[in-house]
Amino acid sequence: MVKFVFGGGGSGKSEYVFTEIERLLRETDKKICLIVPEQYTVSTEAKAARRLPPSAPLRFEATNFTRLGDSIARVVGGLSYTHLTKGARMLLLWRAMLSVWPSLAELNRSDDSDGTGLIPTVFAAEGELRRGGITPAALAAAADTIADGDSTSLSRRAYDLSLICSAAEELMTEEFGKVEEPVSRLPRDVAESGYFKNTCVILDSFYSLTGAQTAAVSEI
Repeated sequence: MVKFVFGGGGSGKSEYVFTEIERLLRETDKKICLIVPEQYTVSTEAKAARRLPPSAPLRFEATNFTRLGDSIARVVGGLSYTHLTKGARMLLLWRAMLSVWPSLAELNRSDDSDGTGLIPTVFAAEGELRRGGITPAALAAAADTIADGDSTSLSRRAYDLSLICSAAEELMTEEFGKVEEPVSRLPRDVAESGYFKNTCVILDSFYSLTGAQTAAVSEI
């Protein structure tokens, strides 16, 4: 059963959530998983420590999507994975961009002959796409969709980015093997692990969800 709690800021939604958690701990044998944004995890744990009985940690967990991926990996395996640092990913994206530079439609028009000045922008865009679960193929398809009319420049930039991201994925696979971020793996891990069996899952304090987070929630 899915239940939504609506209300404006300061209307008591989080207070209602904790009241429900107290009731579930008291009246059921279910486990309870409260998922909040990363910036609220510590304050939520502190609130839980004040509000809930000492035995609550036996069935209650306050977490975020990143930590949740690690928690599931500790149960089903996969905690050891290849993780690229910011510097390594930026360098790899630069190499990928240079490998497709002649094929770019828009980004190679700048005065920056080797693309180094574009790397911070490409790095930020690639990160947003990755967190949103948008593949290079999906981005290329979107570029084709908006190719006509006033969006020609946007279409070319999206197409360029799809080429760079696709080349970067190939380089990552060649040099590091398959690289997956914990949140990117989360939908599959949730579906295959049975981690949430007999568990009441609650999401609180989110304004929106990324594509990968939405996919994970749909599997719960």
